Amino acid sequence: METKYHFLKEDYDMLSVVMICPKREYDIKDNKNGMMKMLNLLFKAKMPAEDKKYQLSKNYGIMMTRAIEKEMKGVCNLSQGVREEGRVEGLAEAVTNIMKTMNKTMDEAMNLSGVDEAIRPEVEKVVKAMNRQTSK
Repeated sequence: METKYHFLKEDYDMLSVVMICPKREYDIKDNKNGMMKMLNLLFKAKMPAEDKKYQLSKNYGIMMTRAIEKEMKGVCNLSQGVREEGRVEGLAEAVTNIMKTMNKTMDEAMNLSGVDEAIRPEVEKVVKAMNRQTSK
């Protein structure tokens, strides 16, 4: 079954950009800025997905359907991925600087920077990519 909408194109064919920047912390008991607290909970709060679901249900009346739960897990994983990517890039920058200024090998620079063994392969890839870009 095909759905047809009868709106004028000028009513919906617009581009709008809205930039929303949640703070790092909000007092959950504060009733001001309810939408911002909810966005902070979704995108910034460092808590397990189960706790986020409980807070959304309790404080905002959002009932968790399977579809909403799936989307929320995606958002949580996305923000965690972005945070991890930024961490790897920052460590790669530190390793590169140590290699250049102190004339150290990559392993020595990673040891000095305290790079965890679990993410060393990722940091190494970024360092090599940075070195390729600077040598061009």
